[in-house]
Amino acid sequence: MGGKFQPGVSGNPRGRPRGSPTRPSELRKMLAGNAPALMEKAVQLALAGDPAALRLCLERLIPPVKATDEAVQLPDLAGLSLADQGRVILAAVGRGEISPLQGNALLQGLGTLVRVVEATELEERIAALEAKKDE
Repeated sequence: MGGKFQPGVSGNPRGRPRGSPTRPSELRKMLAGNAPALMEKAVQLALAGDPAALRLCLERLIPPVKATDEAVQLPDLAGLSLADQGRVILAAVGRGEISPLQGNALLQGLGTLVRVVEATELEERIAALEAKKDE
């Protein structure tokens, strides 16, 4: 066995049966049944100046602002090594042409590209070695 559970066999056969209600699901049911009254009370408390109730109401009314980035213009990166492409991106951040967040996103994308290129090259090398072995 090696300390592993067998497929389909519970590690605790006397544990909570599948589908039985959990404490959070019971609380959700209780709150759902009283949702209109709870909302009304939260609004009353907010209007009376309760900071927690006010924050709760405002968070539900106005969704948080999500960062949106504008498209960026970089010089043509074709023909540059991946390292040089990274340098161009960092220089653009340094000159204030793109934001640090945009630069970070571009560098992360470049890092992902590096891993894809490495995996592709490795796959091609393995295929070439296997073809050479079969000759």
